[in-house]
Amino acid sequence: MYRINSKSQEIDSSPIVKEAYRFCFKDIPGFADTTLNALNPLKTFCVFRLKKLSKIDKLAYPFMKGKNNKWILRDDLLILILNNLDEIFDGYAELKDKFDSFSNLMYCFANLIPAPKGYNGITQQKGDYKDNNDYPYFYYQSLKKREDPMLNWVDEHLEEYHITGLYNLEPPFKKPDHRFEDGDLDNLILYIQKAISAIEERADWLTKTYEKVG
Repeated sequence: MYRINSKSQEIDSSPIVKEAYRFCFKDIPGFADTTLNALNPLKTFCVFRLKKLSKIDKLAYPFMKGKNNKWILRDDLLILILNNLDEIFDGYAELKDKFDSFSNLMYCFANLIPAPKGYNGITQQKGDYKDNNDYPYFYYQSLKKREDPMLNWVDEHLEEYHITGLYNLEPPFKKPDHRFEDGDLDNLILYIQKAISAIEERADWLTKTYEKVG
């Protein structure tokens, strides 16, 4: 619902989170980012399921015809997913539990970082489906491949922000634009487990590092 509502305040740059950045880190840049994205692997799986269910249960197809008559994801995909979660995860109880846990942690402070202008802007293409699909691991690799100046800032702050573990987490798919297939389930579950552990580990570090400061 938060992502569907276009008028929602961005959590990672909200006033209360900015205060926490200032408390924990020095030389805070003016922007921010949510590091590990639970929504993109969720969408990848849900598109796979909706394609199948559209043939069996007559649910809406997750694609629509765009410019040049090419198939693209529907504009209302998130609403379609939200309205059909029970059907989508029917038979996938373990995966649903993992996604529930990952989603609960997605916007906790341990998964948020301050970042400079352009970090996730158009030039760097952070979040672009084909470039990195908002996976920090792919984003970091693409920065190196393009010799992007943002790479220097990321390298300088991996240790200070304690986000090396988040950036080193390999995605469940070999390519950012991979479409979920029947054989991908185990890799997806393992990735979510590792993502949860990585966020919880950073939460422990934040607590131990800054509880005495307060």
